[in-house]
Amino acid sequence: MTILSYKGYQGSVTYDDGSLLIQILHIDDFISTNCLSAEDAKAEFEALVDDYLETCTELGREPQKAFSGTFNVRMAQDLHRQAAMAASSAQQSLNAWVVNAVEERLRREMASEMGSLNTLMQRELLAFSQRSRWFAFQSLAARQADPKTMSLNEDFDPKSFIKYVGENADTIKKRNIN
Repeated sequence: MTILSYKGYQGSVTYDDGSLLIQILHIDDFISTNCLSAEDAKAEFEALVDDYLETCTELGREPQKAFSGTFNVRMAQDLHRQAAMAASSAQQSLNAWVVNAVEERLRREMASEMGSLNTLMQRELLAFSQRSRWFAFQSLAARQADPKTMSLNEDFDPKSFIKYVGENADTIKKRNIN
């Protein structure tokens, strides 16, 4: 199952009998549609939500908000006992303890997602930096080459050239970006 989000609503995409079933989640109404390709699923979900909101407006009915703020939790008796004891030790109600536990879990997941995003951004910046250096290298090498044959001049020294590129990387980047 894939989860989609749009305008504060979530939807599920599941494979069912040769097509993709798309359904708005967390509302009392059962609202769904089908599509044949994964590429169309997001657009179909967004159209489904928009149609739901338009229909509510036409009917003079307030669209359902997905969550009331209360829910029942079913768990093993031993887990319930351990949670109640932990809450008492923390001088909290079981409800407050569970809310804190959920908040902490969501913070960790968000931090993990941000860490993954940060890692991805770092990779992209590194790749951009490497491409910039390569373009700068190509540009400078071309300036050292014979314009007629595009072969390097006889006095071209690769070691000094690489040293020059390293020492002047910022200037080279500016020159090649502009």
